[in-house]
Amino acid sequence: MRVLDWQAVDDILVGATVMGCGGGGELAEGREFLRPVYDGGRAVTLAAPDELPGDALVACPYGVGGLVAGDEDFYGDRPPAPEHPGALAVRALAAHAGREVGGILTGELGGTSVADAFVPAAVLGLPVVDADPVGRAVPELQDSMFFVHGVKLTPQVVVNEIGDTVVITSVADGLRAEALVRALAVASRNLVWVVDHA
Repeated sequence: MRVLDWQAVDDILVGATVMGCGGGGELAEGREFLRPVYDGGRAVTLAAPDELPGDALVACPYGVGGLVAGDEDFYGDRPPAPEHPGALAVRALAAHAGREVGGILTGELGGTSVADAFVPAAVLGLPVVDADPVGRAVPELQDSMFFVHGVKLTPQVVVNEIGDTVVITSVADGLRAEALVRALAVASRNLVWVVDHA
C-alpha cells in the first residue's frame, strides 16, 4: 500500500478524466471535492487487490446525477449533512451489513467519479483498490463488469446532501436500480451519492 500525495492524486484525476471519454464529471469538480480533504491532513491510500485480506468487504461509492433541468431548492433551510455524503453512505452500508468496510473501489473513471470514491476513502481511512469495474465512464449504473458477471448489487445505500439515507435491500436487477437511484437524485437537487456491490 502507498499513500498518495496531492500530485499523484491530481495526476490520477487527470488520467481518469481522459479515460472517462467525456463522462464521469469535470476535472475541476473532482479537484474541488478532494482538495479540502488533503488540506485537512487526510490522504488517499492505494492498495493492490492482494494487499487486502481475502475476506475484506470492499464497496463501490459513486455519485449519480438526476436527469432533469431546474434550480428549485428542495431542501429549504435544512442544513447540509455533517460529513461528506459518500462517507455517510459507506458508514450506512457497513452498519447494514454488520461489519466494517475494508476497502473502496471506484465506480467508474472520470474527473469527478474518481473523487467520489477517493473522498470517502480518505475521510474514513480506507484504502482504494487499484482496479475498477468499468475502465471508463458509463451512462447508467448497471453498465459494469459487476452486471456482466452477475455480482449482487444490493445492499445499496443512497445519501443526498442533507443526509437523507435510503437502504435498498433488494432490487430486481441493475436496470431497476438505475431507475430507483435516478428518481432519488431527481428528488435531491439532481445529486446523490451511492455505495453498492459490497
